[in-house]
Amino acid sequence: MTGVQTCALPICAAQLLVATNLELAHVVGGTGAAGTVGTLNVNGGIVQTTNIFGGGGISTINLNSGTMDLQAGNPFPGSIANVSSLRVGANGVAGNALLKNAASIVVSNTITIATNGMITGNTFITSPGLIVNGTIAPGTPTTTGLLTCLGNVTINGTNMMKLNKNNATNDVLSVGGNLVYGGTLNISVLSGMLAINDSFKLFNATGYSSSFANVVPATPGAGLAWDMSSLAVNGILSVVSSGVGAPHREHQRKWKHAGH
Repeated sequence: MTGVQTCALPICAAQLLVATNLELAHVVGGTGAAGTVGTLNVNGGIVQTTNIFGGGGISTINLNSGTMDLQAGNPFPGSIANVSSLRVGANGVAGNALLKNAASIVVSNTITIATNGMITGNTFITSPGLIVNGTIAPGTPTTTGLLTCLGNVTINGTNMMKLNKNNATNDVLSVGGNLVYGGTLNISVLSGMLAINDSFKLFNATGYSSSFANVVPATPGAGLAWDMSSLAVNGILSVVSSGVGAPHREHQRKWKHAGH
């Protein structure tokens, strides 16, 4: 085998069901084998499989729109492994791109979530970095969960986080490197009524910087306010009285001015 061997698999508004494994850029050896290129382009529709993995060449996944379901509930955890690059969503594409139910994702390069893209689930990501221009959401729509990225994470889009006061649990985004806040923090409460002095550790990171531009909802409830002053220190979101202490925007300005 000589030169670069290229193969692209396009999925356009259809459904691809793979019972076990989907391999990209399979290398069988020989001269030029490392130049094998395999690309999975998803433009609408559904890709449902247990594992997608790189076979030794240059493997790329472009989930431009549609859904990629790794079926983490199967007996074998769903995963994306040893892939060169992963992009979820694409600029200028009307349809949404959703990657869900991956137990683990291993990618050689920084992962980008475009404005129409979303990663959700209890997922362990091994990558140099994660840039969120779209949406990131730990857990499932009805249960809290943990989403981990070993690299740096920059949030420019939306971070959806759930609180379950009755069960004393909440979503967590754990970052092995630096976490840069930005965009919108979207909070939903699964159970319980929030009250003064409630606190939730939403983020774990080696370092924190910047702040969220918006919080939805703007307040936790009547007479209450979000205290975001600790997010840049230890990743904790708290509830305070709206008549005591500064609202969340004032806290953000203080931390920005302090260089955190």
